[in-house]
Amino acid sequence: MRYTVQAATAADVAHIANRMSENGDASSSAAVNHLLRSCAFSRQLWAARDLAGTPAALWGVVPAPGHPETGRLWMMLVESDERDRHDLADSSRLVVDEMLTEFGELENIVAADSSDAIEVLSRMGFHLGPPLPAQMDAPLQRRAWLEADETAFADLPRVLN
Repeated sequence: MRYTVQAATAADVAHIANRMSENGDASSSAAVNHLLRSCAFSRQLWAARDLAGTPAALWGVVPAPGHPETGRLWMMLVESDERDRHDLADSSRLVVDEMLTEFGELENIVAADSSDAIEVLSRMGFHLGPPLPAQMDAPLQRRAWLEADETAFADLPRVLN
């Protein structure tokens, strides 16, 4: 694994936000604002750093509205090649295991046509449901979930530093 996973710092969040805003358009500004709100409301916030200490991913979890036992996992991966996605997905297993000590279930909603996101979630051990009924002007989505009593991570040591 080419990444270390630790509790995220403000510097990690700032680095990821700066990377997201590099193209400077309105959509990147909205995405950065969404990231900052997600960080503010997260009960846990983790970062993956490469061997040089540069943040490459953030993960957070917020309680699902009306279902405090369910955590809504969110993640921001800034690396883009396939090997990086695989390494970050493998690193995510440590984060997910830690999140499942606080929440009975983790879930995520992903665009049904987002093969990269589906691959990362599958590699992390999440189950993927069928496409959800379409909403007006919204792409088809799929629910991904993982329950705390599943043994997907039982063989991995819990090594978060």
